[in-house]
Amino acid sequence: QPQEDGDNMQSHPMTDANAIYALGVLSPEEKLHFSRNREVFATLIKSHAQNPSSISTLSRIVRHMCSLQPPEFVYVSFGLELNLYISKIMKQSVNVFKTEGPHSKIIQTEDAKVRKGLEFATRFVQVLSNVLLTSSETVHFRTLLKCCIAKKKSATKDERKAQLFHILLKTFAHDPVAAISFCLWCGAFRTASSYIHEIDPL
Repeated sequence: QPQEDGDNMQSHPMTDANAIYALGVLSPEEKLHFSRNREVFATLIKSHAQNPSSISTLSRIVRHMCSLQPPEFVYVSFGLELNLYISKIMKQSVNVFKTEGPHSKIIQTEDAKVRKGLEFATRFVQVLSNVLLTSSETVHFRTLLKCCIAKKKSATKDERKAQLFHILLKTFAHDPVAAISFCLWCGAFRTASSYIHEIDPL
């Protein structure tokens, strides 16, 4: 019986090396359609973060990008860049907390920035999840991921799928419903169960 994902999960999956390994599930022909870099993904994240009302257009943008490039690449790229965006906000917050007093207005402003950033990440991930699970542009991607953890074996392709799962789970973790839905789709039932119990021990 294959190991459940939680038994072999990497602590820090959001690296370029892990992304390259995970995207090894794609064929050489599919890789020809990759962007030269992830700058466009970072720009889209910053743009939508600065203009929260524009999130309503994100679904159409993601679907269009998935029609031009492999969805696996699109989602991994968004995941890595969203992680960098949120990590930068959190790092700035920690630095401010180290230098300011507990009642400083600067800390209050920084708290507001963190809340705004995390709220944005939640809404962004909700859109990614919806497109992944319902869009025609991601049907091949869904098929690739379906029960990839429950049926995981020792083959290299299965290991790459598992790495892809870990990267995207880290991304979807910004929204509990998206994370649990993703786990169930991928057959990571133990992880989904653990997640639910962490949210509500009762």
